Amino acid sequence: MEATATQNTALQSKNIRYYINAFITIAIMFGFGYLPPIAPITPLGMKILGIFLALLYGWTFVDQIWPSILGMIALSLTGYAPLDTLMKSGFGNNTVLLMWGMLLIASLVDSAGVSKFIATYFISRKFVLGKPWILIFTFFFTIFLMLAMTSSVPTIVVGWGILYCILNQLGYKAGNPLSSYMVVGVVYSSLIGLALFPWKVLQMVVLGMFANTAGYQLEYSLYIALTLPISIAAITGYVLLGNRCGDLALWAGIACGAEIVVTSETGFDENEILDRLRDLDLIRKKKHAIIVISEKITDVHQLAKKISLNTGFSGRATVLGHIQRGGSPCPFDRMLASQMGEKAVDLLMQGIGGQCVAIRDNKIVAYPIEKALCMPAESRKPLTNLFERLG
Repeated sequence: MEATATQNTALQSKNIRYYINAFITIAIMFGFGYLPPIAPITPLGMKILGIFLALLYGWTFVDQIWPSILGMIALSLTGYAPLDTLMKSGFGNNTVLLMWGMLLIASLVDSAGVSKFIATYFISRKFVLGKPWILIFTFFFTIFLMLAMTSSVPTIVVGWGILYCILNQLGYKAGNPLSSYMVVGVVYSSLIGLALFPWKVLQMVVLGMFANTAGYQLEYSLYIALTLPISIAAITGYVLLGNRCGDLALWAGIACGAEIVVTSETGFDENEILDRLRDLDLIRKKKHAIIVISEKITDVHQLAKKISLNTGFSGRATVLGHIQRGGSPCPFDRMLASQMGEKAVDLLMQGIGGQCVAIRDNKIVAYPIEKALCMPAESRKPLTNLFERLG
C-alpha cells in the first residue's frame, strides 16, 4: 500500500508539472508579442520571437508534437503567412523530409533487430565487463567515429536507437539521470566528430581562412594529428563527469557516528567544515570529531593541516587501504554470506551462470552481471537525511 501511494503521489506530481509547463508554453507563445517592442525588433518580430521561445520551452519540458502544431497556428495568427502556406513550407522542407526519412530508416533498423544486436555486442565485450565507464567511453567514441565518416543527422538518430536498446537491456528507464546523460553524450560526441577530418565543408573553409591568414597550408595529416587527441580528451572529460559516488562515505559515516560526511552530493565547503568543527569544539565541548570524505573531493592531508591551524582539534588524515577496510565478520555478515552462497549454488544447479547475487528489499536476488553493473543507483537522500538527524 505504501509503495502504491508513493507511486500515485509521484504520478500526480508529474501531471501537475506537465500542466504547469504546458500553461507556461501557451502563455509565452500568445503573450510575449504584447510586450513593448525592443528596438530594432518590430511588433511582428516580437510575436515571432515569442513563438520561437515558447517552442524551445515546450520542446524541452512538455512535448514535441502539439507545441509544434500550435506554433504553426500561432504563427498564422500573427499575419506572417497563411496556415496552409506554413504547413506546406514546413512539411515540404528538405530538412524535415530528411529527418522523416532517417526516423523511418532507424525504425526499420530497430524492427529488424539490428540495434538490439549491436547493443548486445557492446555490453558483452570482455574488456567492458565490470567497467561501466569503459563501456560508456567506447560507445561515445564509436559515435564520434561514425559521424566523422558520415553526417550528423544519421549518426545521432541511429546512435539514439542503439543507445535505447542498451539502456533497455540494462534495465534503465526513460528519465533516469544516466539515460539523460547518455542521450546528451550522443549529441556531444557527434558534434566533436564533425571536426576530426579536414575534408568536410566547414573544415575546408576554416583551413582556407587559416592559409590566407598564416600564408601556408596546414597539412591534412597534421590537422588530424591535432584534432584526434583533442577529441579523445573532450570525450574522456564528458565521461568523467559522472564517475563520482558517495555511497561508501555516507554508509561509513552513519555506521561510525561521524560528525561530518562530505560527498559529491553534499558539496565541499572548506570554511563551512572549519566553522562546524569550531562549533563542536567550543560550544558542544567535543573532544574529537570524525570527518568522512569520499574520493576525488579534496586533498585530505591539506585539510587536516588546516584543521590543526584553525580549530582546537589536532587534524590527522587517514586514506583507507585494503587492510583497514577489512575486519572480523559479525553474525549478520556470516548469515548474509551463507544465504548468498546458497543462492549462487542453487543458480548453478539450475544451469544458470553469469549472475550477480545481491540483497534487495531484504531478499536475496540475482541479476545478470551485465545488468547489475549498470543498474541505476537509488537516491541517497533518505540516508543523508538520517545522517543529519543523527547529528
